[in-house]
Amino acid sequence: MKLVLRFSLVFFMLIGFNSFAQQPVVTQNTSSPAACDGSAMLDSTIVATNVVWMGGGAIIQQGGTYVGNLCAGTYIVTYSTALGITTNYTFIIGSGNTNPCSGFVVAVTGTDASNSSTCDGSAITTVTGGASPYAYQWSNAVTVANPTALCVGTYSVCVTDANGCMTCENVTVADASAQMDSLLIFNNNNFPGTPVIGTLATASVEDCTIDYQNVGSASVTSSTLIGTDTLMVTWTLWDTTGLVIATYTLPYYVPANANGLYSLSLVVFCSQKSTNYNTIEINDHVMLSSNALATIDDTMMTVVNPMDNQLSIQFKAPVTGELLLFNLAGKEVMKSQLISAVKMSYDVSNLAAGTYVLQTKLNGRISYTKLIK
Repeated sequence: MKLVLRFSLVFFMLIGFNSFAQQPVVTQNTSSPAACDGSAMLDSTIVATNVVWMGGGAIIQQGGTYVGNLCAGTYIVTYSTALGITTNYTFIIGSGNTNPCSGFVVAVTGTDASNSSTCDGSAITTVTGGASPYAYQWSNAVTVANPTALCVGTYSVCVTDANGCMTCENVTVADASAQMDSLLIFNNNNFPGTPVIGTLATASVEDCTIDYQNVGSASVTSSTLIGTDTLMVTWTLWDTTGLVIATYTLPYYVPANANGLYSLSLVVFCSQKSTNYNTIEINDHVMLSSNALATIDDTMMTVVNPMDNQLSIQFKAPVTGELLLFNLAGKEVMKSQLISAVKMSYDVSNLAAGTYVLQTKLNGRISYTKLIK
C-alpha cells in the first residue's frame, strides 16, 4: 500500500509539473492594429477559480475562463488552482500586419469669398487612401465633401472612412477684397543647390495671441520621423529682435521610402484680425534620409497601442516631464505633468477613433509615438 501511495504522489507531481510547464493562456491576436477583436482563454486542462483578467492597470473582467474584445497590448490573468496556489500570468495580444489607417490623408483647398459680407466662398476636399464610402463632418455642420456658400472664416473637416479611420484638416476662406499687406510670406531653403523632388503638404494653425506685425523670421527648426509615414515638424517664429514668439509642432504625411529634399509649408492666421497682417505663410524644406531624421527610442516606456478608452503607459524607471497628445490636425487634446512617474493611465473615452501623436518630454528628452484609437 505504501508503494502505491508513493507512486501515485509521484504521478500527481508529474501531472502538475506538465500542466504548469505549458502556456496556461491561449490567445487570439486582433485582426488589425485599429481593431479590438482579440481574445484570451485559459487552457482547458486548468481547473481555475477566482479568475481575474486585467489590462492597462485595471480589472477588465472578473470570473470566466474566456475574455474577448481585447485590443493589442499586454494583459495579466490571476487565478487559483485546486491546490490553493495563486498564479499570475502575463500575456500579449498582438495585432494584424495591415494598418487600415496608414496612408489615409485629407487635403482641403479653399476659394476666398468676394468680400467680408458676401458668403460665396467654397472648399474642395481631396481624400487619398482609406476605404470608401467616406463620411464628411464640417465644423459648420455641413456633411458634404465640397461645401459652398462659405463666409469669411476658418473651417475644419473630419473625414471618416469605411474602416473607422478618421483624419481632419483646416481651410481658411479669406476676404478676396482685403488689402494685399494682410499676408506675410517667409521663403526659406537651407539646402541651396539641392533639387526639390517632392512636396509634403501645407498645414495651418489659427493663433490670435501673437503680434503679426512684429514677426521678423520663421522656419522649420526640427523634424522627427515616426514609424515610416509621419514626420513631426516643429516650426519656430521669431520677432525682429530674435526672441521666440511661438512654436508649433505638426504632423506631415511622408510617402513610402521618401529620400531627398522635400518642400512643406505652414500657414498661421487669425480670422478675427481684419487689418494689417493677419496671415503668415512659411515655406521651407526638409531633407528626408535615414541619417537626417531621428527615430523613436522606446526603451524608456511601454504604451498600450492601440488604445481603447484608456491610454496606459508603463515607464522603465521613474521619470519627470510632460506628456502631450495631439490629433493629426495638430490640436492638443491632452496634457499631463509627470513627477517621478512609473505607471500612468488616462481616460480618453471622449476622443474619436483615429490616429494620434503622443509627445513625451521626459528627463529632458523629447520623442514622439503614433497611437491609434
